[in-house]
Amino acid sequence: MTVGIGRDDPEKLANALFETIIQSRANLILFFVSKDSFCMIDLVKTIYLKKKNKELKNYKPICVDKIDDFDYCFELFSSAIIKLDQLGYEVLISFNSGTKTMCVTSALVGALYDKQLMFLDAKRGEDNFFTGGTESLRPLNLYRYRDTLIVPKVKYLFNNNRFDAAKALIDQVSYDAMNKDLFKDIFDGYYYFDNVQFNKAFDKLKNLYELNSREYGEFQKQLNQNIDALKDIVNKENDRCYYILASILNNARRRFDENKFDDAIARLYRSLELVAQIQLYNKYGIITENVDIDILRRDKINSKFINRVKKRKFKRIALKEDYELLLYYGDELGKLYYKNKDEMMELSNYRNDSILAHGLVSLDDKKFDKLNKKVFEFARVLKPDIDYYIKKTEFPKFMD
Repeated sequence: MTVGIGRDDPEKLANALFETIIQSRANLILFFVSKDSFCMIDLVKTIYLKKKNKELKNYKPICVDKIDDFDYCFELFSSAIIKLDQLGYEVLISFNSGTKTMCVTSALVGALYDKQLMFLDAKRGEDNFFTGGTESLRPLNLYRYRDTLIVPKVKYLFNNNRFDAAKALIDQVSYDAMNKDLFKDIFDGYYYFDNVQFNKAFDKLKNLYELNSREYGEFQKQLNQNIDALKDIVNKENDRCYYILASILNNARRRFDENKFDDAIARLYRSLELVAQIQLYNKYGIITENVDIDILRRDKINSKFINRVKKRKFKRIALKEDYELLLYYGDELGKLYYKNKDEMMELSNYRNDSILAHGLVSLDDKKFDKLNKKVFEFARVLKPDIDYYIKKTEFPKFMD
């Protein structure tokens, strides 16, 4: 509680301070006083004894030596709040009197530390002082003003794929500005989606087809498309593999936007491999993690290729052999790969040379662009309307 000197009528100010104490039901009062206003404490104690028939206890005066120094007051008030927090007190701040610097600083510190600000209101007489018996202690609701600062930060974090940070910050937002529980589910859902944990993402997002707010119209439209895509992935619908491919391609783009080029190129490499895997399974029944040699023999695939795979303990083939096998099938993807064999080897080496794979090279945006263009060329051979799936798995963005 900041305390002024009550220049025109000290007793009326003391009565106002008394009402603040009574109505706040405080069990510990910190009086922030100047050397000139220290005497107000005795006046408040006198009024308290007279009206309550007992002495005022559980108070502590704190002298404000520099009543017009903002930095000094800021440190003094902040230190007091931190100590009270450590002791487990719920802190209320009254700033009805004192110098302008004291009042403004106490209110600002209260807002910064998320404390309840209180002010004593009453009808005023002709002398502009409170009329006795009409005093009412009222909270000053700063949530709306805090929200104007915090909500844009929450949206920025989400838009930049920092889903955990957005979830942590949203606790500081009022329910009037954003439905916190609902958006925590959204942030969790996209955290899982971004980490290709599709089942967990769908569990968080599946019931969020309607946010009930015009403000989120475009966000809602894209969210609904994402939920539809996740539903197909989780339920193993026919288009599941194309949604997964598109999701990884979008994931690569998000890493690129974060300047994580090594991560982005690793995802493009995986996408190029997945294109071949999808084609081999859908058209020829080949599971690349465990190749069925009998299928290869039935389809009269090159005997050297068969023998090479047959000798392995685990009959698994990777990117280069995926496209080699597609070539033996006479598939357009295999032909495209080997038509551009030298370029594809160079692009594949981007990933292999990366510090996240087998080398010590840090990759850059130019290498990403080059590989990204080529991967999309292959993806469009696999699925000419792949852009439809790309759009369905793009993450929504909050509008400014």
